[in-house]
Amino acid sequence: MQSVADHSLTRNDSELLIHQRARPEKAFFESQDGGMISADGTQIYFMGIIDILTNFGKKKRVENIVRSIVHDSQTISCIPPQAYGERYYNFMTSKVFLSQDQIRKEIKAKQEGTKSPVFD
Repeated sequence: MQSVADHSLTRNDSELLIHQRARPEKAFFESQDGGMISADGTQIYFMGIIDILTNFGKKKRVENIVRSIVHDSQTISCIPPQAYGERYYNFMTSKVFLSQDQIRKEIKAKQEGTKSPVFD
């Protein structure tokens, strides 16, 4: 932990004091590999901003090619808009917006202590 000035000021007998407080080594959004831990400490949530206004021009095409060479092309984020949209839609419909049947299967698996049929 580092001690840093947090720039909050207090007026005390006509004097301004700068408070010192400990700052964690990592920001809250970096402490769980980019996720945020739930209040009860049992879950980690990941959030993202969909960059729909980013132009997939020459720069992004080159980035896609380079990243595809270095990493698994199915896991990189810089992909053509059509493929990105399909991957996003598939994720949202299979992991976020669950059908009643998927929810029932998930509850049953938790009650039985077996592997999740939805969240593999």
